[in-house]
Amino acid sequence: MHVTMNSRKSRLPGSLARLTLRFSWKRLPLCGALVLFAAVAFGCHDSRSKVPSEANKALQKPTPAHSAPPADVTVARPQNSAADQDSKPSSDPVAASKEQIDQEVKRLAKSDPAKAFALIDASFPRDKAMAMKFALLRTLCEEDFTRLSALLPFLTDRSTRASALRDLSNYWAGHDARGFVDYAAANLNAVDRQAVYSSIVGAFAKLAKFDDATEIMGKLEPGSPQRLDAIRSVTRDWAKSDSQATVRWMLTLPAKDQATAMSSLYGAALQPKDVDALLALCEGVTDVNIQNNSIGCAVRILVTSGDLPGAKAWIQQLPAGLQGAAQTSLITYDHTDSVADLAPLAFAIQGQMARDSACSTLVKRVFAQNPSDAANWVLQMPQSVRTIGVQTVTVEWYNTDPDSALQWLTSLPKGDLKNTGLKVFASVANINNPDAAKMALRYVGK
Repeated sequence: MHVTMNSRKSRLPGSLARLTLRFSWKRLPLCGALVLFAAVAFGCHDSRSKVPSEANKALQKPTPAHSAPPADVTVARPQNSAADQDSKPSSDPVAASKEQIDQEVKRLAKSDPAKAFALIDASFPRDKAMAMKFALLRTLCEEDFTRLSALLPFLTDRSTRASALRDLSNYWAGHDARGFVDYAAANLNAVDRQAVYSSIVGAFAKLAKFDDATEIMGKLEPGSPQRLDAIRSVTRDWAKSDSQATVRWMLTLPAKDQATAMSSLYGAALQPKDVDALLALCEGVTDVNIQNNSIGCAVRILVTSGDLPGAKAWIQQLPAGLQGAAQTSLITYDHTDSVADLAPLAFAIQGQMARDSACSTLVKRVFAQNPSDAANWVLQMPQSVRTIGVQTVTVEWYNTDPDSALQWLTSLPKGDLKNTGLKVFASVANINNPDAAKMALRYVGK
């Protein structure tokens, strides 16, 4: 069966307008292909028309990457210059929100500070919030310290709280210290009160108001860390200007406070003119350690000032009971004389602790030059100081060459000196080398 298709009955666009096909059912696939080709060609022709098809409309829609943003989304724009940034409001919603919070905090700080602190806590991370509260509390309480009791609880971090109290104490010490102290006594808890008292004492000491400082110190709990800090502050700053007055004040303190003051006085920047004050302190206290420290401090001042002959002469006129500490200090700070010259002085010191200290200092000096020389020298020392000599060499040598130290100890003759050295070695080694400690102990008594 044959079918004839005349193109006049089916108007097709373009070059297909007059196409005539003659085909049979066997040629139907070919016909279908031609029809499909004609449809595509017709679509291409229509795409050039003024009204696009629905498919073309979809193709002509803007892609999401270039779509206009929704009305409620702010798009960050390039920043051209610092001037442009200053002249235009921030387009960052987060920055704008923080700016609004800052403005609200400033507003509340004037009318209701507690609400300002609460807003900071609710709006910022802990560390940033703590820093902001610290700064705000200082600003507000430097204007009016009566706000402190209401605002201080917002500083929950202990160190931040202590820093705030110290800074405020330093400020009010120069403005209305008495009023601030009285307010703290009536309105703050015991811990915060003690912190204020201690800080005020330190501030007074820096201002050279020592009478006021010692008066406030009486409010501090005996033995408390705050009181010890206050004593150190007063001693250190007072001794710079008047060591005699400092010593007179120290002699009025309880024994424990005297020891604390002495530790600060020893590290103070004293001059040779202060030696007499140190001697007066030594004669006025009963604590042997304070006596030794004060005399040792005096010798250190004389030696380090360059007056070694004067230091030696000063030591000679001291009472016999004080000369041991003085000679120990002389040996410690005298780097002019040789070890050979200083050794007889060290061996002759009365008092085992002072003598051992002086001899140990000399052994360390020799060991630093040559460990073997030090090891040989201690075995030739007088019997009274030989043990401290061996102990010193053992510790110094273990810290630099443990194997050599143990080899030397095991080579010593059998006896107490060898056993003492091995036990010292084991004690030091046991901290980080238990096996070496056990090995050393195997040689004890052998």
